[in-house]
Amino acid sequence: MARTCDAAILLMVPVPTRRWVISRSWDRLQIPLPFSRIDGYFAQPIFPQEDETAEQLRQRIENSLQDLEHKHDPQEARFNADSQAELKAD
Repeated sequence: MARTCDAAILLMVPVPTRRWVISRSWDRLQIPLPFSRIDGYFAQPIFPQEDETAEQLRQRIENSLQDLEHKHDPQEARFNADSQAELKAD
């Protein structure tokens, strides 16, 4: 869609200062606690390149999101890295 519309892809990671994490849900649902602050962190815009496949673009988006999460929410990033390692081992 970004390529068709000639638009940038903007990535953002929201990080609550305090939260409940439903660890047994498939996506580790996070619910901000009352009166907590939610900080939003943005990555540099990603522009689709003409010679890039959809898979290559998806990989760039995934890498950017992972970098953003490692930098601003390392606790969740560690969990996600462990989960992905388990999936690849199966």
